[in-house]
Amino acid sequence: MNSTHRLQLWATAAAEAQASDVFLSEGEPPRVRIDGTVRPIDDAENVTREELEALWVLCQGIQPTSPHDLDAHWDTGGWRYRVNLHRHLGKLGAALRIIQTKIPSMASLGLPVWLLESWIRRPHGLILVTGPTGCGKSTSVASMLESMNGWLEGHIITIEEPIEYLFSSKTSIFTQREIPEDVPNYATGLRSALRQSPDVIFMGEIRDFESARIAVQAAETGHLVVSTMHTSTVVETMERLTHLMPTDERRGVLSLLATQLVGVLTQKLLPGIGAGRHLVTEYFQNGGATRDWIQDMDYDRLADFIATGQIKECCDFRASLMEAWRSGAVSKETVLNTAANPQEIERLMRGVS
Repeated sequence: MNSTHRLQLWATAAAEAQASDVFLSEGEPPRVRIDGTVRPIDDAENVTREELEALWVLCQGIQPTSPHDLDAHWDTGGWRYRVNLHRHLGKLGAALRIIQTKIPSMASLGLPVWLLESWIRRPHGLILVTGPTGCGKSTSVASMLESMNGWLEGHIITIEEPIEYLFSSKTSIFTQREIPEDVPNYATGLRSALRQSPDVIFMGEIRDFESARIAVQAAETGHLVVSTMHTSTVVETMERLTHLMPTDERRGVLSLLATQLVGVLTQKLLPGIGAGRHLVTEYFQNGGATRDWIQDMDYDRLADFIATGQIKECCDFRASLMEAWRSGAVSKETVLNTAANPQEIERLMRGVS
């Protein structure tokens, strides 16, 4: 069996097993990530240098002579993969991310559909989906965009690094742009998108002040903007946004953010009881007093408001964790290990308020 054929077999087997990633390291067995856990492919022989050199040629058309990482795409077996080719300790390695074409529904993911449907039907504004790496942010956003694809007669532009889901235009037309192949960075992609008559813009991640400012300005000029951030709570998201802003510009941008922010959804994926993982969320919908708190950077009051659960459009992780435990979706141990204040959660479990 030649090197290319073995690579194709491993990649296709991983995709069919619904893995998210494939890891190839010279001299080690190929491994896959399924439900967040990395495991070897059954009965697979160790990856050879020749096989990784063959992957370099397949993806780049060149031998692995570059000392730097290389990012590429590979299409095989009816699947598409985003590939990072790299070196470690003098050896060759590769990480393959499987690009999904089957997009799950919001309901199947366990998202608050009633809330997100109301958000994505706004004519303009900024929606943020946040959480740590590997928590499914891209999948949640893809499910939102695919929902829009069923009813929005408009133009949806995505700017991603890398593209993780491929959309087929239905009632909407999609333009998907990837960094750095199609556009050099998020800020440039956002500016360019505004000249392409968009209705909705998905920017893969807010990383710096420039991309944050353009995203808010795009929302102000009548576009619905969706983006993600690597933050672990709603309040941490607001604090991170604030810290991205230069002091001399902070007041003006916060004033704009306060009026344009639709809401923030923060999520975590927890080990479920049995197989698979379970999604828990924290969220708030911006409006009324919360706009004043954002403008004044009064995030303690925002945190207290979310925690009280006075309105259904606000929910904190404590409430989501308790619901996941009561429903039997996750174990008590998982909840306590995840909670910011496990002693408080344990009191709630015992029925002590």
